[in-house]
Amino acid sequence: MGTSTDAILVYGIPVAISEHIKNFHDREGLPKDHPKVLAFGGEAIDGISIVMHCCYEDPMAIVALAETEKTAWRGSPQRINTYDMHFLGSSNDNKLKAYCEKYELETEGEPGWWLVSWWG
Repeated sequence: MGTSTDAILVYGIPVAISEHIKNFHDREGLPKDHPKVLAFGGEAIDGISIVMHCCYEDPMAIVALAETEKTAWRGSPQRINTYDMHFLGSSNDNKLKAYCEKYELETEGEPGWWLVSWWG
């Protein structure tokens, strides 16, 4: 079994890993839009997802616009339509910020396009 090294491009806001995201095994009874649910296998709700990056041992997260997530797996390049990038992003900044405020997620940057990696 090999190690995956994925590149992920997404529009969103980096957030600190808080108790709202940690301990993902403890998510029974939580609403479908709760960060623990979205971060670990949940379906995007109202166009919002949580993209995990870095690695399993030291995970990091971005509250993201689900439709903007593009992943390139090692050896499988993905074409990016930069025209779409212009229209998908900043018009949704308030939506991203409202989600972060709802769950008291500490932001670690401004909304924007982020290129991150996943090692796992």
